[in-house]
Amino acid sequence: MDIRKIIEQERRSFLPSASPIIPSSIGSLTEALLEQNWDSELTRHGNKRIIGIPRLRFNTSCADKADKAFIDFIPLYLVASFLKCERCGQCCRPNYLSWDLGVTISDAEAAQLQNVCRITKRRDKSYLKYPCPLLVENQCLRYSLRPFGCRCFPFNRWYDESTGEEGLGILMHCPAARKLYVVVNLFLEKLVKGNRELNTCLTLHDLEAAKHDFESRIISEEDQVYVNHRANVWRNSIM
Repeated sequence: MDIRKIIEQERRSFLPSASPIIPSSIGSLTEALLEQNWDSELTRHGNKRIIGIPRLRFNTSCADKADKAFIDFIPLYLVASFLKCERCGQCCRPNYLSWDLGVTISDAEAAQLQNVCRITKRRDKSYLKYPCPLLVENQCLRYSLRPFGCRCFPFNRWYDESTGEEGLGILMHCPAARKLYVVVNLFLEKLVKGNRELNTCLTLHDLEAAKHDFESRIISEEDQVYVNHRANVWRNSIM
């Protein structure tokens, strides 16, 4: 077998499969339909799963730089805008998901945390292992400096073996994830209808305009600065 195929198979073996997403044949999404889909998957499989977000997926055989840049940035924006965190600390504790190696962090973040956290490396990626020693009484001691991967929880990557597609979904064990799943799907559907495609034409202005019809939390000044920074990184990566 081609060595590249072997490497690709090994890489995919560490990406979890997502629970079924809403079929594309169904018309407009509704809150009731999304809640029904969530509850159905929870009943069938329990909460140690990822449930896929239809708009946050791409075929790895044809994904371009813009697709990957967008799928990397948008979870941060969605979490900052819509997640009603319950401060349970689940994102920092062992979740007993066999495929979850920890929070993915950059080399720069790993260098900053190596003296205070357990860092492991696998296939050229660094992971912040659970449990995180910076979690004290459900509070992060370095909350304003937390890594990008922590900021995006409960989003995580998934792989669909039947289609060869990868994407982002929501970890179902987060107690705030059900509401996030519903509002994210409805928000992305509105965003797509208003902008035709999820593509390089989208800006933070487009995201903010689409958010007007949704209940969203007030983004702290610190989070806003970080979101703006990542938006600039995202925009520069596709220019």
